[in-house]
Amino acid sequence: MRADAQRNYAKLLSAASEAFLESGGDDVSLEEIARRAGVGIGTLWLHTLVAFSSTKRTLTAAMVATLDKDSELMSTCSKLIRDAGDSLIARCQQAGVVRADVNGTDVVRLVHGISMVTERTPNEPGQADRMLTLVLDGLRPQAAG
Repeated sequence: MRADAQRNYAKLLSAASEAFLESGGDDVSLEEIARRAGVGIGTLWLHTLVAFSSTKRTLTAAMVATLDKDSELMSTCSKLIRDAGDSLIARCQQAGVVRADVNGTDVVRLVHGISMVTERTPNEPGQADRMLTLVLDGLRPQAAG
């Protein structure tokens, strides 16, 4: 994990611990944790999604198996994920921290790809964080020049 990613991770853990001690786990939002840590909610959101996907391999495999099927559950879940991703990306684009040509589906597919790769190469610790850092770097607007 890069030094800046390690710092962000440590800040997030510290902020989450403090917030949970103050308010309890049920009353603290991810936005509050990100704000306290001084990182963007997108960073926390994507790290959480990669971690979740990596630990829920059976769920991920079941979802992938229904991609070509006419499944109301899959359609509903996909819409919720797409809507959340699009909303997050729109806010990030308004803040000028994500490229204008990115959409929520792009990000969900990238995170899913990271999860699949890390599942197939479990003996490479830190690979998910390295790949997520590369994705985050690629989502940022390019400096003019």
